[in-house]
Amino acid sequence: MKIYIYCKCRLGNPHPGASFATLYSNAMKSIKQKLKRLEDRTKKWRLNSRRLVRIIKGKVKAGRAGTCKVEAVATGTFPQLPVEVWENVINHLWDDQDALEVCICVCRAWYPPSRFHLHRQINIGSVQGVKAYVKVLKQTPEWSGWAHDMTVGCKDLSVLWPAALLLARKLPRLVRLTIKDSEWKPWTMHKDIFLHLSAFSITRLDLFHVTFPSLTVFGRLVCTLPGLVELKCDRLNFTHDHFHHETFGLYDNRLKIRSLSLQGGLYVRPNKLIDFLAHPCISNTLQKLVIDVSIYIAESQYEWGCQRLLDAASGSLSELRLDLPPSIPRGDEKVSAAALSFAYNTSLRRLWLTFYDISRNLDPLSQVLLSIKSGELREIVIVFRWSSSAIEINELKNKMKDLLTIYKTALYEKIDKYLASDSFGVLSRVEFALSPWHVRFEGRVVDDTVIKELWKQNLPLLFPRLTERGIFRATVRGLWYEGNF
Repeated sequence: MKIYIYCKCRLGNPHPGASFATLYSNAMKSIKQKLKRLEDRTKKWRLNSRRLVRIIKGKVKAGRAGTCKVEAVATGTFPQLPVEVWENVINHLWDDQDALEVCICVCRAWYPPSRFHLHRQINIGSVQGVKAYVKVLKQTPEWSGWAHDMTVGCKDLSVLWPAALLLARKLPRLVRLTIKDSEWKPWTMHKDIFLHLSAFSITRLDLFHVTFPSLTVFGRLVCTLPGLVELKCDRLNFTHDHFHHETFGLYDNRLKIRSLSLQGGLYVRPNKLIDFLAHPCISNTLQKLVIDVSIYIAESQYEWGCQRLLDAASGSLSELRLDLPPSIPRGDEKVSAAALSFAYNTSLRRLWLTFYDISRNLDPLSQVLLSIKSGELREIVIVFRWSSSAIEINELKNKMKDLLTIYKTALYEKIDKYLASDSFGVLSRVEFALSPWHVRFEGRVVDDTVIKELWKQNLPLLFPRLTERGIFRATVRGLWYEGNF
């Protein structure tokens, strides 16, 4: 919620000796100008609404060259949609502050729901902003129960401790804390910062592009929120990777984190972070896990360390979205997804995998699928990233044919037979989704229609058992389709 607290009146630049009548006249003139602008905006909105009603009633005819002709409509009482309809529309805009700030100025009926959603979101960028918001809460105590999300977005994160100190126990319905584009500097934080944060009822913590001095500080922030159930990390950075395992032994039975998302780049070795996340205080109750490819391809670190996290959450993990890394040379070895195994994740119900380098060897993917042991699995979605920006369309076709030829071995038969067995009796969806990038060659978009048709027509033939059960689908999806997980 953006809250602006000010009293502002355009009085021009009156002379110090100006009379009260002059000041009053200037103020009224300014108010009338603002009302006139508001009236013009409202009138324009009403005209657009009337035209929309005519279109809905079929009273708009298409003209030539994409134009349209509106028939004359008898003037009369303008039909209004029920207030509940507009409230539903505004409810869908709950996280779009720019749209809400426009809606709040439309009419009296739109004002209360728009204002409600605006006050649900708090944006804090300075200590002065925190103090101003505390003052507002004293004047209007009912706003305390409206706040739902709080965002701290400033380069210096020192504003977090005044916010925690002054707002503790004053926002009973605050459930999400977002920290973005900030750096945690220990010398600017109060010694009791974690104690004050523990007084909030936060259930979701989102961290975007945040720099921590160490993994221990990051871990203390996570563990200090007793009601936390969802943690999202995107582009985290750590000055030092110090982590004391014994420090978090006391939190084993206190945290109930059920959803964990690791996305974006990590600028230090990820192994230490995985060690912390695999700690029982985090992994014991983990049910949903999202891991982006760059978590284990950071800088020069090409190690698959997430297997420890998967094994640590083996008993509770039911939903997994994972990017499988391509085979990466490291000296005389190759690090690939072949070392990945789901043998211990016996509670999996949903599995989404993103696979790269589809024109190369698909043995790692086969080994991953054949390692699944969960009899509760209901959904498998495999997204193939297709990127060919520097080759001609004929080479694109040949690569797709080569891919389908790779399946015409015992490889596809193993997958088909294994997933169609009685061990996966509740499996209801197996989707192989092709997600192409915008393919260009010499400045023009390459027509990849033939490639898509090859994919959709030929791939189901290679999985006859799954196709016969009616659960196999070969689809072409848009970019970042895996974001629908």
